[in-house]
Amino acid sequence: MTTLSFKSPLIELAMSGRHVEFDPVSQRRLIARVDAIAPYRGEDEIRAIPDPEFEGIEDPAIRPRTRKAPHVPRP
Repeated sequence: MTTLSFKSPLIELAMSGRHVEFDPVSQRRLIARVDAIAPYRGEDEIRAIPDPEFEGIEDPAIRPRTRKAPHVPRP
């Protein structure tokens, strides 16, 4: 309970009832939204993860890579 909605200032504000009031369904939707979006990482964080190694890694047509993944230019 150190990340995601447990530590979100937005969720804390929404649950406090000081500035806004949410019905229970809306509160759960907001928590689900924060938890669904929060896990995404930036490119630097992903490239810090070592490439996966497991039995049969050479079998797939495209080998899964993180650290050595090709750089794709984005507009």
